[in-house]
Amino acid sequence: MEAAKHGRLELAKLLVKSGAAIDETQRAGWSPLHVAVASKQTPMVNLLLSQGARIDATILDGKTLLDLAVEKGFVDEFRPL
Repeated sequence: MEAAKHGRLELAKLLVKSGAAIDETQRAGWSPLHVAVASKQTPMVNLLLSQGARIDATILDGKTLLDLAVEKGFVDEFRPL
């Protein structure tokens, strides 16, 4: 989660290569992709999506990735989704 939050791409690539669960959730159902979206980490979002992260996952309060993007003013990056 910290790699996603801080945009540490090389660490994230190493974790994925080592078999880390890309859609593993923690606190309130947040996945690394949710964290990357909320932190406006575009390169990390792209990496996670390219590795098959689920774009339809919701957090415990029912918010989607697009909901988070709208809240953070990060919508243009997600138009293709």
